[in-house]
Amino acid sequence: MNRNFEVYKTICNPLGIKIDEDAAHEVSERLWQLSHSLDQMKHYVELYHKNEKNEYNDHRELIKNEDLLFKNSRFYVESYYYFAHRIYKILTHKNTPLPYLQSFKCEGVLLARNHLIEHPEGKSANATFTSYSYNMKKGFMLRTSGDPKQTVKDKGILYNSHEFERNFDSVVEQAIERIRRIGT
Repeated sequence: MNRNFEVYKTICNPLGIKIDEDAAHEVSERLWQLSHSLDQMKHYVELYHKNEKNEYNDHRELIKNEDLLFKNSRFYVESYYYFAHRIYKILTHKNTPLPYLQSFKCEGVLLARNHLIEHPEGKSANATFTSYSYNMKKGFMLRTSGDPKQTVKDKGILYNSHEFERNFDSVVEQAIERIRRIGT
């Protein structure tokens, strides 16, 4: 993601396309933070599975290990959503600090951040039970209590982060192509 964004930043100015340098710098920083958050989540999952397989661990040790996994990973999952949401807000800002990137969408990130972290009590989500789970296919998921009144369901950090990355790369690549056409 960051590589494409760096290309975008470097080709704008020589072609006279004005970008907000502070906004561009913040997006670069937030992209690093997203990557770091995902790496840390993977680290805690690997650590948990490594310790889970250790035949010398007793039940108390595994419970402590699970607690460590969930506390740390939840911190990084929620951090990921906040950083991703901030990138979304910068790219889609009405003042267009970064031209040609306003069409960026990240539905999974917005649902998780807005409805499952920031406003779970709202009528649009009704996600009032705090719960958190993990599975190998979806990764970590927020508010997974199974409450039938809950209207917003988390597709999981793996789906949401892939969607974010795919959409971000697509919008940046389209912007680069548009800018290159302007320059020719």
